[in-house]
Amino acid sequence: LEATVWAWDVVQSMFLVAIIYGVFIKLQSYIYMNQNRSLMEKEEELIEAMKKIEAANKAKSEFLANMSHEIRTPMNAIYGMAELLEERDFGIEEKSYIATIKNSSENLLSIINEILDFSKVDSGMMRIDEEPYEINNLLSDVISIIRFRLREKNILFEIKVNPGIPKELI
Repeated sequence: LEATVWAWDVVQSMFLVAIIYGVFIKLQSYIYMNQNRSLMEKEEELIEAMKKIEAANKAKSEFLANMSHEIRTPMNAIYGMAELLEERDFGIEEKSYIATIKNSSENLLSIINEILDFSKVDSGMMRIDEEPYEINNLLSDVISIIRFRLREKNILFEIKVNPGIPKELI
């Protein structure tokens, strides 16, 4: 009788362990499925966000390309008209104004090209061109662009260039 009770206790213990083990496996499976579902939802959200970012980036690139063309055309016309006016016989002050118009339009075209260069950087199509330029010409162009605004506001603007700076840089 005692052996039967002992056997019956073993069977009940094994049955109880099997139930506990089964509940534990079911709980782990439930947790895993929830985590997996959550990760899949987050992945779908990330994929959707990436699609939106790519679409926005494409729209930005198209906008920059279209706007640069739309701005370049009138700027080239302004530059061309300034060149035509340069050939006319005007006084010193008028020639200075014409030179400022010409330099400003050149600088604005350069800025437009730099904006396009930034879009090229974004798309990985940027290449660096090593070209010489004269620092004095660069400073002169900057001064001619802002000179009239500074005069209107009664601001004195001076540039002092260190003589040790090379005249030509790359």
